[in-house]
Amino acid sequence: MAHITPNPSDDQAGGGPLLGDVLVTGGSGFLGYHLVGQLLADPECGAVHVLDRVAAGSSSSANHHAGATYHACSVEDAAGVRALLSSARPRVVFHCSSPNFSFPDEAGRARGRGAAADQLESNVDGTRVLLDEARRCGSVAALVLAATIDMYRNPPHVDGDESLPTWADVDDGPGPPEEAYARSKAAAHKLVLAANEPDSLSSSASGRPPLKTASLVLAHAYGERDSQMVRTMLGTAARPGVPFVQIGAGGNAIEVVDVANAAAALRLAAKALLDRSRASGRVDGEAFNVSDGRPVPFWHHVRVMYDAAQRHYGTKGEPRVVVVPGWVMRAVVWIVYWTLAIFTLGRVRPPVSLSRQALVYSLHSHTYSTRKIRERLGFEPASDHDAVVAAAMEWELKRREAETGTAKKVA
Repeated sequence: MAHITPNPSDDQAGGGPLLGDVLVTGGSGFLGYHLVGQLLADPECGAVHVLDRVAAGSSSSANHHAGATYHACSVEDAAGVRALLSSARPRVVFHCSSPNFSFPDEAGRARGRGAAADQLESNVDGTRVLLDEARRCGSVAALVLAATIDMYRNPPHVDGDESLPTWADVDDGPGPPEEAYARSKAAAHKLVLAANEPDSLSSSASGRPPLKTASLVLAHAYGERDSQMVRTMLGTAARPGVPFVQIGAGGNAIEVVDVANAAAALRLAAKALLDRSRASGRVDGEAFNVSDGRPVPFWHHVRVMYDAAQRHYGTKGEPRVVVVPGWVMRAVVWIVYWTLAIFTLGRVRPPVSLSRQALVYSLHSHTYSTRKIRERLGFEPASDHDAVVAAAMEWELKRREAETGTAKKVA
């Protein structure tokens, strides 16, 4: 996990802990769960409140921590958000909520709307509501967004920094359905940075502190309770005894982040927004790329998950490796996309493993510079990538067995 040196003497207004009471949106999700856990253990944090559209008793409520207070509410519900902020009075808001990127159709169906509409309403309308109500509340001094590298337009990228154009720099429209997540997160990023308020907005004049904001642009996260990459693998490439399938030559690299490092970076940014002595340079109104700082070969990342699953299943011997030429996969993805577009009128989307986004990641490098967050916030990520990825796969397999009562499948 990233190194953070707390300074308990830096208390808010000479009173309680620096962060004060906090609110985490999406706190029942993958990132949110780990962030809430770290906040509960942080001596510079007060009470932890979670806003999540997942109600207690649902399957995702397994991602709840004792010690945090959970509130079932959608972030785009202005009245609900207003009531929660009025009662909780947080000093800091961590905005981590977003529909599942890899399986958006499920979330959309659960809420009676399409996947693209769900992404836009949650990520764009919800962010706008949260910012408006945070200003109205009067207690919120800092808001940190968990953004994503997917917001940078026209990938692939190599060692890209925060100056890369985002989809929102082109327009704020939804685009085609497969771009809804990237475009909506880019729009949220733009809203959050624009909402940063100057110091000249004094508490005495406005009756509230100026709202300071930052956007942390996270690489693709890995770790225990991952509900995207691990799930995709178990549904396709990591079934018992199947060969390992690689697309293309395999030289492409990706930027990833241990979810514990991502959560630590969010806390660092919030503290720096409240106490400028925590940073070497400006933080408010700024974007920061966040990763482990060491790109990994994409197919190594995938292979670690595959091998962990096969060990769990008890698969014997070395796996058979099948290398599919990139041009073949491009043709398959093109055929699947247009077949579904024509015969279902776009109502059915390609599976994750055959999407155009998956193809781009399978064949091209996506790496990003983290120099800015390391220099300004002293971010020092640390992770044993292979061990954490393997443990995440093992954890998910055991969770599924406990849920269904099934035993290991031996191939």
